[in-house]
Amino acid sequence: MLFRVKNSVLQEIQPTKFQREKEIQTFIEDHMQELLGIRFLDTEFWIDDHNRVDSVGFDEDNKSFVLIEDKAIKDRGLVDQGFAYLAALFDRKERFVLLYNKVYKESKQADYFDWSQTRIAFISTEFDRHQTDSTSFDDLPFDLYQIKKFGDIISFDRVDNKKKTLNYKNRIKTGSPKLDNVLDNIAVYIEETTFPEDYRLHDCYLRMRDRICDLEDVTVVPLKTGVSFKLNGKRFAYCEPQKSAIRLMINNPSKGLDDPYKLCIDIAFREWGKLSWEMKVNDDTDLNKIMLLVKQSYDDVKH
Repeated sequence: MLFRVKNSVLQEIQPTKFQREKEIQTFIEDHMQELLGIRFLDTEFWIDDHNRVDSVGFDEDNKSFVLIEDKAIKDRGLVDQGFAYLAALFDRKERFVLLYNKVYKESKQADYFDWSQTRIAFISTEFDRHQTDSTSFDDLPFDLYQIKKFGDIISFDRVDNKKKTLNYKNRIKTGSPKLDNVLDNIAVYIEETTFPEDYRLHDCYLRMRDRICDLEDVTVVPLKTGVSFKLNGKRFAYCEPQKSAIRLMINNPSKGLDDPYKLCIDIAFREWGKLSWEMKVNDDTDLNKIMLLVKQSYDDVKH
């Protein structure tokens, strides 16, 4: 809720309606990088002859596609619609490869992309209880975002409905070979998988993660081989477990990295995207020195 203080009286600001659903779609597409941290690829994209998704984005960190649906879902539940899109995508991968190559002006092959990390973002002014409950399984690649308009102010928030105790794959068999194929090929990762409790540096990771999360508005994103730390959808740090140490990588700040303790090595030549510096973290590492470096990458993304 938003409030206005007038003459010492607190007044709730009521949301105003979007003129039409297309207004939401256009807003999301115009600001996809800022809102979702992904690059806009196309609008009103036909996956096959029966499934058209409102928007397609690309997650450059994961090398994966994100399908975005921001219309009101009235005739089908979110899970049904999400599975229909994913099943169509797995049947028509070539259409997404062609789309990517057209936008990026490249000639990538299908094996360049991580199809297991494909996600669907549902965006609406509100979700009912059934919609939030049906997508709460932590291994479903569906994310809900609520958007509201208050005059010239827009609020955009991810719905935190995931429950780690719920596992869709272990409970459901669809009876459809296509949908079961989706379940078998889609992977959603959690921290406990990437940094399990029996990992030798598990406690070290938790201490480092907590220090990074002390920075404002940080989002932790578990991935296949590590964990990304993002601000407003933009990655500023990434770490992955290794046998003798935690490998921590950060972006190269636009003004250059100030590394007074000489902890980093240059990895820009390895093509890790914007991740250009690497350091090792273990139980003996001074986290204050590490945070001096991480904060530079964080501040660069923030500003």
